[in-house]
Amino acid sequence: MNGFAQKTDEIRKIGRTKYFVYQVQKGSTLYAISKVYSVSIEEIILANPGVENGLNIGDEILIPLKEVDKKEAKENPPSIMDGQLIHTVVKGETLYGISVKYKVSVEELTKNNPQLAAGLQPGMQLVINQQTISDLQISHIEPALPSNYIIHEVKTKETLYGISKMYNVSIDELVQINPELSNGLKEGMVLNIPKTESESNEFNQDSLVTILVKPVKKNIYKVALFLPFYLNEADSAILKSQINYTSPSFNSYSLASVEFYNGFLLALDSLKKQGLNIELYVYDVNDNLINTRSVLLKPELKEMDLFIGPFHFSSFQLISDFAKKQQIKIVSPINHPNKILLNNKFVFESEASDYTQVQETVLFLKDMPEEANTLMLSNFDYKNKPLCDEFEKQARRVGLSYQTVSVEFSEKDFNLIVPKNLEVKLDSNKVNRIVVISSDEGYISRLFDRMNSIDTSLIDIEVYGLNSWLKINQINTRYKVKYKVTLPVSHFINYKDRVLNDFIDDYLKLNNTIPSANGFAFLGFDIAYYHLNELLHHGTNFEQYFSLNIENEELQSIFRYDQVQDSSGYENRGLFFVRYEGFELIRIGDNKTSTAEKYIIKVEEFPVDSMPLPNYIEQR
Repeated sequence: MNGFAQKTDEIRKIGRTKYFVYQVQKGSTLYAISKVYSVSIEEIILANPGVENGLNIGDEILIPLKEVDKKEAKENPPSIMDGQLIHTVVKGETLYGISVKYKVSVEELTKNNPQLAAGLQPGMQLVINQQTISDLQISHIEPALPSNYIIHEVKTKETLYGISKMYNVSIDELVQINPELSNGLKEGMVLNIPKTESESNEFNQDSLVTILVKPVKKNIYKVALFLPFYLNEADSAILKSQINYTSPSFNSYSLASVEFYNGFLLALDSLKKQGLNIELYVYDVNDNLINTRSVLLKPELKEMDLFIGPFHFSSFQLISDFAKKQQIKIVSPINHPNKILLNNKFVFESEASDYTQVQETVLFLKDMPEEANTLMLSNFDYKNKPLCDEFEKQARRVGLSYQTVSVEFSEKDFNLIVPKNLEVKLDSNKVNRIVVISSDEGYISRLFDRMNSIDTSLIDIEVYGLNSWLKINQINTRYKVKYKVTLPVSHFINYKDRVLNDFIDDYLKLNNTIPSANGFAFLGFDIAYYHLNELLHHGTNFEQYFSLNIENEELQSIFRYDQVQDSSGYENRGLFFVRYEGFELIRIGDNKTSTAEKYIIKVEEFPVDSMPLPNYIEQR
């Protein structure tokens, strides 16, 4: 092997501290450098702020001499050769010992070093595949890049050979810069591509043109709405109440479905006045799969232009499979796992996934005008690590500078001291934006308890979480205000909005009650108005207009669909960012027309059990 790089002898003194100086080579990673110099990744990051966001070939990295683990440094540290981490075998070493040292399996070592078939011998140079070390963060094993590179997301049926020809780079160079390719090319991978001189001159993002075909419009559209009314249970509840002379008690799904349906009808009425002709078919579909399969036998379903619902995931899977076979678009009105989108380009997921929330949070932070100290905090367990990796990828894409903070709590750890890993990274001269990657109620509650001793009059802190935090009851409201907790949410109801108040007036006139705080009436209106309006203006092939990246805001939702992959469905990436201020949840950047709060709707004040089911719903 050539391209040998090991510890430099150059020592530089800055202030009172002495440093080794390492010049970043092609393929260098933070992990590899840490092993070569026997120093922790955390110490490298502390001495070189910003390197956690990516290494560039030719950069100088400072290694503090005083932090070198002298014992580890005497135990045969590795080298970096041709962009790979190389361990040179010395007498007395065993394959198991080497595997433990680098936290890779013996099988993985054997796989990447075929010369081991003849046995382990002193002087052998073994390749250490950093991609297989599971407890490392993705930023720690991302190889150094040329300062001039571009991003390519792998599409369906693309090959490594085709990508290499597209960008005029060799396959070997692609694999060196993107070591994850050693496990094969996969759809959705994000590759770093060195930009050639011709690409730098010729590639122009503005030259990309979206080609739209003629809309396929109809005089009458047929729409099927699947909602869990639980009509049989509702009939029983009404009969029981009549016998006992009490108010009927309905299933919560029934109540949500009624409100959704009433909101849906208001949107439909509005669109009919604009010229939309709809034949609406309504079906009572819940989690009873026998009932769902019987509904799917109805012959008229094959003639539909659009399905909306159902709510339950199991039934949605059945109906979405049917929709795929019949090539009918289907909208998921509530959040389902993103796997419903895979290999089904007819599915439209109306709520943003956790991955999208993380991506949009990075973009939100990048667009902030003032300089900040951004921290990404998590326990990096198996549930959260994929989201942490997504944060790091997106931050690299957009150039957001950040530091990672690993905070874990043991079952017996109940002290109220600020975690040391967090405390040392807070900056009193900047706003500290802490992005917490977790949805675990216990973890988040304990984190806030431990942060409580931070004096926010001296250290400015904003905490960013996920949409799921809205359902966490353990977080003290005082903490939400103190740390300016900010969340990306799919729905936000602003009772000061004039348009929303007009909707409530219309709802009250038609139903003799106002919508409850659960928001299903507003959701029904938004889902209907957006998707049926698309049919009205853009026809049954309306999805082609999503490429224009147009954002539409309705009563409580923003719609901005994006196709996940070429062969898969569409996800709504529209999000509001909301923050707790003065014990209120406020939308950041809200410029809607405001009015006095005419309706203040609280869940506990709304008599949901007394709301009657309308007599005009029937199972069809």
